[in-house]
Amino acid sequence: MKINHINSINNTKLRKVTILSTGLVFALGVSACGSSSAPTNKAKTKAEAHTIDIVERNLNGVDTQISLSSTAKALLANQHGSMAAVAPASVNYASTSSTSQIQSISLPITSGNFVFDKTDHHLTGIIDHSGGFRITMGSKPAISITDMSINLTTHQALATINGTPNLPIFSLTGTADIAQQGVHNIISGLSLNVSANSPAEIKSALGQTNNSIGTITITATSAK
Repeated sequence: MKINHINSINNTKLRKVTILSTGLVFALGVSACGSSSAPTNKAKTKAEAHTIDIVERNLNGVDTQISLSSTAKALLANQHGSMAAVAPASVNYASTSSTSQIQSISLPITSGNFVFDKTDHHLTGIIDHSGGFRITMGSKPAISITDMSINLTTHQALATINGTPNLPIFSLTGTADIAQQGVHNIISGLSLNVSANSPAEIKSALGQTNNSIGTITITATSAK
């Protein structure tokens, strides 16, 4: 009887140990599953938060306005330079009582596209224009700059210069921002500088590499 009683006690203890062990294994399994799923959820949430905000294709208007920098204005004045529009572009002046000073150039948009991500202000795409402007510096031959194409992805602007197409002329710097006003997307925050690869006549007229030309404001609509 005593031996049986001892065996009964031992069997009870064994069952308790087995139950406790099973419970511990189950708890560890739940804990492991919970810890492995957390990073996946975080990564998914982060990916979902990073979204492209504005995509515009088939641009068909309005224009890109180049507001001349004080450096560019001084360069024109010091070299007795003038600037005239090549239709359908326009040159805008600020008149005073004694003189008229060039303020900006407006280039009509003919086509293009862009993608703007508001999360990191990343802007890509290409915007094409018609018309342009003609620069004359004193007695030097005039330089015709037309059909400018602004590549927002490579941060370069190409143009037809004195009849030769697709020549580098400007580089883009700055951080793009965008605002929407009705059907218009207005891109700002970018500046134009003389490109390192621009022709010699451009550097002679507008200054050497990285010389500031001004800021650009792109007002664009698309064919829906």
